[in-house]
Amino acid sequence: RKRHAANVSFQFCPLRQHHCWANQEQLKRAHYPGPNVWTGRWWRVQVSQGFFHSPMSKSDTKAFERVASRLDVQRLRRDEPLAPYTTFRIGGPADLLFEATSSDALADAVLAARENDVPYFVLGLGANVLVGDRGVRGLVIRNIAQHHDFREEGEACHLWTESGATIKTLIQESVARGWSGLEHYVGI
Repeated sequence: RKRHAANVSFQFCPLRQHHCWANQEQLKRAHYPGPNVWTGRWWRVQVSQGFFHSPMSKSDTKAFERVASRLDVQRLRRDEPLAPYTTFRIGGPADLLFEATSSDALADAVLAARENDVPYFVLGLGANVLVGDRGVRGLVIRNIAQHHDFREEGEACHLWTESGATIKTLIQESVARGWSGLEHYVGI
């Protein structure tokens, strides 16, 4: 049985609108300005370059090795099952899994994948993600960059944070410092 990379188009619409989904034929006929485009009624999202396992060629193996050589080996795993990293606890292996602990490491991993034409996916805490049993072809970058800094300037406090920080941690620390404003984000 052959495994092929996916080339799928999805459309997302606001919850208040109904019947906005178009089938593949309607998508082919529609003017398509590019991936991830807001059309005014719904989002068009293009997913190409298989995230699903397909046979790996020797050029794929070489590209993966070039990417792996640019990443910190202590935070890089090969053929790592993704189930422990998702809230549903399901998912097959990623060819490469890298844990980015800083925004620089995250950027370096994305650039390495792009420069070597390796498909990549940035994974946060694993909520709202379903990974198939066949896993993911390419590089999965687990974003755990959590550095943050509260900058108090007189009567104001500015928060700078990396994209992997959890809202819960930020709220708890701001409350401990006597600042408010983040509490309406509880539960996100």
